[in-house]
Amino acid sequence: MVGWLSGRKRTLVILRMISRRLRKCMNYTYVIKSQKKKWFYIGSTRDLKTRIIKHNAGKIKSTKFYKPFELIYYESYNTYTLARKREIELKKNGQQKEILFRKLGIL
Repeated sequence: MVGWLSGRKRTLVILRMISRRLRKCMNYTYVIKSQKKKWFYIGSTRDLKTRIIKHNAGKIKSTKFYKPFELIYYESYNTYTLARKREIELKKNGQQKEILFRKLGIL
């Protein structure tokens, strides 16, 4: 596909292609904060931008009564399984959640 290019241009094209592939493969664990109340939500997704838009549009059942939201933190992972495991860890392990919230200056 990029065989006709040479040198620096070829490298840049290849890096852009890799970057696009990586962006499509990223999975996220995120924390959003309600702008109405002091309420936080921890979740995971494959498409962070779309998910935040859905939260703010009230399309997510568990968060629709607390909208609007602001994204305050996210972590990226190579697989959805790892992102989901981190979400569960933060939701079930109070100590991990506390460490993260202290790091963010929430507690």
